[in-house]
Amino acid sequence: MKSGLRLLIGAVAGVVLSVSAANAAIYQFSFTTAASDTASGLFVTNSSGDPDQITGISGTFDGLAITGLSNYASADNLLYVNGPAFADFSGISFSVANGNSYNWANYPVTTGNFLASSNIDPGGFGCCQSEFTQVSVSAVPEPSTWAMMILGFFGIGFMAYGRKSSTPGLRLA
Repeated sequence: MKSGLRLLIGAVAGVVLSVSAANAAIYQFSFTTAASDTASGLFVTNSSGDPDQITGISGTFDGLAITGLSNYASADNLLYVNGPAFADFSGISFSVANGNSYNWANYPVTTGNFLASSNIDPGGFGCCQSEFTQVSVSAVPEPSTWAMMILGFFGIGFMAYGRKSSTPGLRLA
């Protein structure tokens, strides 16, 4: 019993000492456009505020690998996590494996999310946009959050295992 308590105290101390302030936030995204384009992946940002500056992107777009951020359409690559639009007028631009770039932007006139393509609109001036029909952005839990949750389950299990019942329970044969 004492060795189990020492293990629990050591685990708690290890987790508390290893937890540090987060410098990045990761968001999972997915969208579908009216032109049947689909994408899903992860945004990596440098903070956890609103807006967040996107510093990295990974995932797929229409089955092609997203290769990174792009400066197409003069994008500022800001992610607005608390709004239904998620992007501003300058948008979030990314490149895919076939060399095309895309810009996810929000136009204040329509308050909707739109996608521009460098092969249709090379200058990124707003021609030939495809409106999003489905869009989702959600935060991905940090490793320290998972560690604390698992440690909490371990602690609850340890307490339940160590508890002795003083009254006889009902037993089924």
